[in-house]
Amino acid sequence: MSQAREQLTQAQEKYEQAVSNQTSGNRQNQSSVDSAKTAVEQAETNRTKQIKEAQKQVKEAKENLDNCAVTAPVSGTVTSLSVEEGDTYSGGTLLQIQDTQSFVITTSVDEYDISDVKVGQRVVILTDATDNDELEGKVTFVAPSTDSSGSTSTEAQGQSSGTTASSSDGYEVKIKVTSSDDRIKLGMTAKCSIVKKEASDVYAVPYDAVHKENGESYILVKDGDSTSKVTVTTGMETDYYIEVQGDDLQEGLQVVIPTDKTDSSSDSNKQNSTFGGFGGMGGTPDGSTGNKGDRGGMNGSKGGSGGMGGPGGGQAPSK
Repeated sequence: MSQAREQLTQAQEKYEQAVSNQTSGNRQNQSSVDSAKTAVEQAETNRTKQIKEAQKQVKEAKENLDNCAVTAPVSGTVTSLSVEEGDTYSGGTLLQIQDTQSFVITTSVDEYDISDVKVGQRVVILTDATDNDELEGKVTFVAPSTDSSGSTSTEAQGQSSGTTASSSDGYEVKIKVTSSDDRIKLGMTAKCSIVKKEASDVYAVPYDAVHKENGESYILVKDGDSTSKVTVTTGMETDYYIEVQGDDLQEGLQVVIPTDKTDSSSDSNKQNSTFGGFGGMGGTPDGSTGNKGDRGGMNGSKGGSGGMGGPGGGQAPSK
């Protein structure tokens, strides 16, 4: 009996030891599982970080690649290049771009005429490249003082360039060319006439053809082999022509023009001109024929020669 009890005790102890060993093993196994799980999670975290870092490096590489291409802020023509392919950029201007579709003429107007020049006025432009074809423009800037015309720049939008000194002591005026013509180029010079006033459907004669007597103005017209006086009222003037109005005026009248103002009564010093229109620019009083005009020209105030430049200006002229 005692032997059986001892065997039971030993069996119970073995059972308890086995249970204890199993529990300890389970704990060790769970610990191993937890460690493995932690390692997996850490590996996943490291992998995510590595992916993000790699993506960041790829993004930076793409940005650096994109930065290799210089993108211009405006459309135009490259007129100056400061670097060559393969050079290392060290700061400063790489190149200069001029907007060849938007020309600006910078000129000067003397103090006698500047008070008549206003922003928005129409301008008639002539260039050697366009021959007798007139271009249209408008005044966009009038300098408030002569100091503003000491130098001018030929810079395009968003770009900078050198400065050209001007020998003119007049007031700087900038004129935007509103006409489009493929013949005009940067750096060309232009002759500009600023239109102060315009008139349509008017008659005009050379300035010297108008005479005054007893406070009235008149012109001499051919009447067969003789001449007769036609009373007129004068209006706008250009450098060579003057507007005339009167009930007896009609297109085609032969107007007598004295060629020597010191003796306007001598037939040998007179020439005839067909009564014509008031030309936009007005020619010299040479007795040439003309037709009825439809537009008045500039009245006194005008700009000289100016340089053809980009939107920031052009080359200032010398007077």
